[in-house]
Amino acid sequence: MVTKSTNEAQRRNFYRIIYSRDYMPEIRINGHRFLILDISEIGARIDNPGDMRLIDDTLNVSIEFHNGQKLNSTASLYRYEPKKFVIRFFQNIPYSYIVGEQIFLIRQNRKFSEDDLVQAS
Repeated sequence: MVTKSTNEAQRRNFYRIIYSRDYMPEIRINGHRFLILDISEIGARIDNPGDMRLIDDTLNVSIEFHNGQKLNSTASLYRYEPKKFVIRFFQNIPYSYIVGEQIFLIRQNRKFSEDDLVQAS
């Protein structure tokens, strides 16, 4: 049985979208182009195959989402990982942008019928 306290402990403060390689949106950071691996209202993990190092304290960020919404924001470098880095937005991305991306990805997945999925496995 799940108790109320267990339920509350599992709630998230934000939602993260993890992209497949085919649907990674582009992000421009201080004029350089990268692909977004995953994104939430508070930050994003960025693909960095060349292990480029960002040295600025404030990063100017521009994202065009799949539904055509554009976001210009500022962020800071949060952490480097091998071939990736994580940024944190100074101001959270509006939740509506995250929902718009979720809707786009759900629609893309609907292109496959249940029969296609059974045949592929």
